[in-house]
Amino acid sequence: MSGKKNIKGFVVLALAALFLMAFAYQAQASVFSSSGTPFSYTGKIVALDAHNKIMTVQAGPSDELT
Repeated sequence: MSGKKNIKGFVVLALAALFLMAFAYQAQASVFSSSGTPFSYTGKIVALDAHNKIMTVQAGPSDELT
């Protein structure tokens, strides 16, 4: 019985670690400017809108790209 508890505890711990890593994930997106020139932007994902396919990335306190 304790073997099942150990496995369950490990799975819970692993899922918690993955959850925390998802928030700490740094994103790098290749996007295109209005002139069509590609550029990259690196920062923290602060918002995702899957329905409208919009991602907001923040590189600093006042530096954000949607």
